[in-house]
Amino acid sequence: MTKCVKYWLKLLDLNDNRYPRYTYLMLYELDRPGRHTWATDIRVLLYTYGFGYAWEAQGVGNQPMFIRLFKQRLIDNAIQIWHSNIENNGKLELYSMYKTTLELEKYLHCVPNIKHRIAMTKFRCSVHKLEVETGRHQGVPREERLCKFCERVGINYIEDEYT
Repeated sequence: MTKCVKYWLKLLDLNDNRYPRYTYLMLYELDRPGRHTWATDIRVLLYTYGFGYAWEAQGVGNQPMFIRLFKQRLIDNAIQIWHSNIENNGKLELYSMYKTTLELEKYLHCVPNIKHRIAMTKFRCSVHKLEVETGRHQGVPREERLCKFCERVGINYIEDEYT
């Protein structure tokens, strides 16, 4: 998305007699009555992330600063969507307890054995064979997803990442 906006800014700086600029102006004029063009996608992108003023002005003052602000807005928006997805997904209950920031985890560099790293990552993301997960796929209510080993000795625990 950033590359598209950078290219749009580059087009805005060109002289009107240059073919890329002339083509952009044609797309811009086609967008005005409602025809969908590449310019429409740029307009929607800018408005979506709160930069509609740049579209209306057909330019920005300080381009490097604008690009930095645009990139940061994209990052902030992605983080908000990530947090929202985690909060609204019951499957990610354990994941949300350990994962609070959208960044590479340090343990991935500390564990040299790739099989162990994969196992740890699967466990944290609930990609495992515990009854809490397999029962979910089979439609078993959470309170009935009991540990098979615990049942043998007369204990009824939900088989999740804690037991």
